[in-house]
Amino acid sequence: MSGTDVIYLAALLHDIGKFYQRAGKSSHYAAQFKLSDDIKKLESSYCPPDGKGNYSHRHALWTAQFIRELEEKHPVIRKAAISLDGKQVSLMRLAASHHKPSNLLEGIIQLADQYSSGIDRQEKINEEEDQKTIDRVRMVSLFETLGMEKNASCKHTLPLKSLNLQKDFFPLAGDQTTDQGYPELWKAFFREIMGLDAGHLRTFSEAVLNILEKYTIAIPSSTIHLPDISLFDHLKTTAAFAVALYQAAVEKNLKDLESLKKTDNLFLLAGADLSGVQAFLYDIPSRKAARNLKGRSFYLQLLSDTIFEYLVRKLNITRSQLVYGSGGRFFMILPNTDPILKKWDEARDFISEKLFDEHGTSLFVAMETEPFGGDEIFGKSIHVPWKNLIAKLNERKSRRYEKQLITGYNLLFEPQVDEKAMEYSEAEDNAETATGEKKFSQRERMSRIQASLGKWLTAHPYWICTSEEIPSLSARTIQPGQLGIWHYLADEADVEKAASLLAEKDPYAQIRRFNDVEYKPNERIGNLYVGYAFYGGNAYPTKTDGHPVTFDELAGLTKQDQDEAGYHRLGIVRMDVDNLGALFAEGFPEKYRTFSRYSALSRQLDWFFKGYINTIWNRPGRKENTYILYSGGDDLFLVGKWNEALAMAMDIYRDFREWTCHQPKITLSGGIAVVPGKFPVKKAARDAGEAEDKAKKHTLDKCEKNAFTLLGCPLNWEYELPVVEEYKNRILAFLKAEKIPAAFIGKIRSHHDHAAFSKGEICSPKTLWMVAYDLGRMAKRTREKEAAGFIAMCQKNIFTNQVNGEPLHSSYHFLQLLNLAARWAELEYRTCE
Repeated sequence: MSGTDVIYLAALLHDIGKFYQRAGKSSHYAAQFKLSDDIKKLESSYCPPDGKGNYSHRHALWTAQFIRELEEKHPVIRKAAISLDGKQVSLMRLAASHHKPSNLLEGIIQLADQYSSGIDRQEKINEEEDQKTIDRVRMVSLFETLGMEKNASCKHTLPLKSLNLQKDFFPLAGDQTTDQGYPELWKAFFREIMGLDAGHLRTFSEAVLNILEKYTIAIPSSTIHLPDISLFDHLKTTAAFAVALYQAAVEKNLKDLESLKKTDNLFLLAGADLSGVQAFLYDIPSRKAARNLKGRSFYLQLLSDTIFEYLVRKLNITRSQLVYGSGGRFFMILPNTDPILKKWDEARDFISEKLFDEHGTSLFVAMETEPFGGDEIFGKSIHVPWKNLIAKLNERKSRRYEKQLITGYNLLFEPQVDEKAMEYSEAEDNAETATGEKKFSQRERMSRIQASLGKWLTAHPYWICTSEEIPSLSARTIQPGQLGIWHYLADEADVEKAASLLAEKDPYAQIRRFNDVEYKPNERIGNLYVGYAFYGGNAYPTKTDGHPVTFDELAGLTKQDQDEAGYHRLGIVRMDVDNLGALFAEGFPEKYRTFSRYSALSRQLDWFFKGYINTIWNRPGRKENTYILYSGGDDLFLVGKWNEALAMAMDIYRDFREWTCHQPKITLSGGIAVVPGKFPVKKAARDAGEAEDKAKKHTLDKCEKNAFTLLGCPLNWEYELPVVEEYKNRILAFLKAEKIPAAFIGKIRSHHDHAAFSKGEICSPKTLWMVAYDLGRMAKRTREKEAAGFIAMCQKNIFTNQVNGEPLHSSYHFLQLLNLAARWAELEYRTCE
């Protein structure tokens, strides 16, 4: 086993004792959670003195006890050690000695712990958690830390639960310290981690990372400081720094901790950014557009994951190195050494060449690094290397395929595969398989596989990622970019077939279930752990024969009703988080700028857009009528029956605001394009993008964004859209009950069109006279009392520019909002009819 693997696992487990210790605080479970006598004897070795004749940081003993229990179960853990000056430093010593290190290796874990926290704890070595309350302090939401003012307090805490995709995982307002959840949570964690088969230390460690995320994601890493960082995020980031420190120390031949600390710029912030994504995603034939879009969307994620997995193997790093990864972009922490820089440059050239061979000029990945060190971490200026790296990536994107311009100039001007050749045909593929003849070019073949991904996704719950080819699963495999990383979509029988090959040959292999975190004790493949992967939209509406619903059918249009007067339209929705780049760069107050917080922010956005989005989609009406074509990181793309797509967009916004504790600095903007079922996908996507852009330019009270464009009109989510929705619902109810004159909508539209609005004011006095006359007469002639009262109220609101007697908080006049509500109600009424 390598030193990197041992350091990695030691760092992942260095603070696991906090979890174990808190579980034993409950008097009901105290007898089940006791330190063994031989571990108690190690107190002076692992725990620093507190200056009062006792020892502090006793969670280190619980870390030692847990590793001792691992050793009893797994021989490979018992053998895990690194040689230093002719002596073996055990995994237990590495993990448990971080508060009292006695050599360079133990000091690396301590230093990584400090880098992760962004706190130089040398002057706070005696600072200890209050042992009376360690099991009652709950995590606060990280979103409340963003933009936190001085002396402000957090008002939401996270329930003490294992990871899940239900709403009961949301932050709750108020104090939850009476909840006793640690003992049961620890038991579930212990059972799952002891169920691993530790055949290879790297395989075991990557499984531990997955299990830690599941069970420690809502546990505060510290109960002394602001408890907004989970134990998982702290352990993961500590592991990233520890691996980088260890590899830097080995390469630079550093023999003591002080020499390591004095070395400038020990780390690299490395980034990869895939560009050309939007054009690639929508460049599909109109035939079977739904499946093609879903397949291409998933392919782009596979390609980004493939580049990361290739780098993990090429650079001999771990998956904990990932700080942020979504939307075709990822950032990592690497050691700043000459071999790493050389391998990075080699990887960049190799990946660029392979992508060009596979996709021509349609896709490009920019890859760059930026050095940083302890000065930036402890000086709370890590946003500076982050900004510098993004600037380098943007500059690199301006020099796309510069080597290909020199070595393969003519290739840049070869004609692209035409749309007809790109269309997928199962019959053609079957014929090719039967004859064994190659009928398609590599790019054409890849296009067909991308289309197939959309079909495979919904029927196969397992995702296998490995550097090994599995011949028995070749029917549902893809190797994005031809980088030597294969992805297989599989069912349970397929996974069993792959067991022996993966367990023996690829310690980096992953087997994951889509959007399923439930522990299944008997589900283990050799020494491989079956984990989970969140993916937004692995299921979609299907017909009774299992085929996906077409866009025409989604719009509600069938062969029988093509000539009917109903309103059959698709809704194309695009949304994303406002100002996310600025949030990552400068969103946290200076004293809270740590890599663990950046990593946690990325993960929590991913939880919503990759995981929880599926919970929203599974609600009645949504899963039958909408596709999640893409969702991840901070943005999403939906297609569906127009009114259901709109309703889902509103559900997403409401739940997102609740998930982020209504933090004013984290908002969503988006828009919907309403188009016929056969409307070209590329143009519909562009129209939805323009609607989203319009929303991001919308201003209310000098604040931009936080808006949604509906029927061409951008509306603030908080103040304007609720008014429009309220009046739409009331008009629609009257229409369905036939209580309001059919002329009402026409009158509102006519007065709106003649009002000559300027900055939310009616400039035509005649409009007000006509409103008084028309709506006054209509109210008197309407027999139904409630409807007559509603018409009279609309008349009054137009004159006073108020809503229900209150000032209208809007950049529009009430008549503008009422007209939009009437149009919305009319279209929804026609859709229902």
